[in-house]
Amino acid sequence: MWQDTLSWDEPTETPPAPPREVPANERLNREERRQTWDRTSVTNREQWEANREAWAERRRIEGEIRKATIRSNFVEHAKLSDAQAVRFDVLVAAMNMRLNEQAQVWREAAESGKISRSEARARMMKEFGTALSLTYDELDRNMPTDWRTNTSGDGFNLWSFVDTDVWHSMRGGGRGPRGGGAQGWQGQHGGSESRQGQ
Repeated sequence: MWQDTLSWDEPTETPPAPPREVPANERLNREERRQTWDRTSVTNREQWEANREAWAERRRIEGEIRKATIRSNFVEHAKLSDAQAVRFDVLVAAMNMRLNEQAQVWREAAESGKISRSEARARMMKEFGTALSLTYDELDRNMPTDWRTNTSGDGFNLWSFVDTDVWHSMRGGGRGPRGGGAQGWQGQHGGSESRQGQ
């Protein structure tokens, strides 16, 4: 009876072992590994940034070459006069100015927390539709009456003339379209025109 009482009061679990002291040489090794990881991380970030900037610059140059080719074909096939060619450039520049200004407005609103990023993207999509539609209307008023017929085989569309700066301004409200620049946006929203100008 007395033995049963003693066995009942005895601890049933082994107490935890005291924490092991880390030797000084092991602590040094851990610190070296941490510093090595930090240096590698910084190097990787710098390399990633450099690669991204180089990629963006390459895409910008490719976009400018593509736009110059499309413009040249448009001027030739639409049979624009010198004055009409200048007017076309003015209309495209005004379109991009409007888009860039609005992109910065919605970007700042999203970054300040006034609106969500998804709302900024939605409002910018609406702005794209408005700006491009107005520019098409201006082309109808300022270009030859048969400009659409004469360029129908070229796949001409204004999406190809949206500046890279506009997409960069939109970054604060969300990444640009997949594929980069106007081409990626056309692929998502341009329907049958998404292949035009490529």
